Amino acid sequence: MAHQCENCKLRSLYEKNPKSMLGRFWRWHINFCPGWKSVFQ
Repeated sequence: MAHQCENCKLRSLYEKNPKSMLGRFWRWHINFCPGWKSVFQ
């Protein structure tokens, strides 16, 4: 299964406003997101 982290809507919200609620949720979820971890492996 291919992950679309580069096109993630939550990621774009984080980049626009890192302190927003959804932006903070995205930042929290990347700690265990298999798609995000696969970007760096």
